Amino acid sequence: MPRPPTYSTQELKERGWIPAMVRDLLGKHDRERKNEMRMGSCGRTLP
Repeated sequence: MPRPPTYSTQELKERGWIPAMVRDLLGKHDRERKNEMRMGSCGRTLP
């Protein structure tokens, strides 16, 4: 049986979902990804 597609919050927003819909209809995240855009997240130290 094929698995249903999974979408990130950003992908849902691009499809017209508003934050309240995501919160109310989907509930808590199953898991979260590390924020790779955060400064110093790659093990590097800041100057």
